Amino acid sequence: MTPHKQLIKHDPENNAYGDCQRTCIAVILDLHPSEVPHFCDGRPEREDHRPWNQQQESWLAARGLALATFAYSGELPMEEAIYFASKQNPKVPMIFLGKSSLGCNHVVVIQGGEIVCDPSGNGIVGPCAEGTWEFSVIGIGG
Repeated sequence: MTPHKQLIKHDPENNAYGDCQRTCIAVILDLHPSEVPHFCDGRPEREDHRPWNQQQESWLAARGLALATFAYSGELPMEEAIYFASKQNPKVPMIFLGKSSLGCNHVVVIQGGEIVCDPSGNGIVGPCAEGTWEFSVIGIGG
């Protein structure tokens, strides 16, 4: 696992959609972020018009992988949610979704109960827009 900074800063007013999601996948798979598609590119002129999660699912499946996601109530303090997610599998890196200091959804990589890579450096300050803390694990797909 090699930590990286995201290649694209989130600035939708200037048609730039941050690539923290692909960066977290790259970190976990020990790739450079440029080797993973920018699934969350919200520009209307992008090549693949499927929803970002379908693009991501296809890309991972082509590599024999899949993403398993689970959520905890946003009423839990962030530290408790991370603790519960990591307790049974402390060595497994996970993608953690919450709200960044910019006020938008953001993902980081956690492992062993702590954030080990924040691609933007903006941190996680609260639950995601859906009101939950979400954790995703990359595993072997079926």
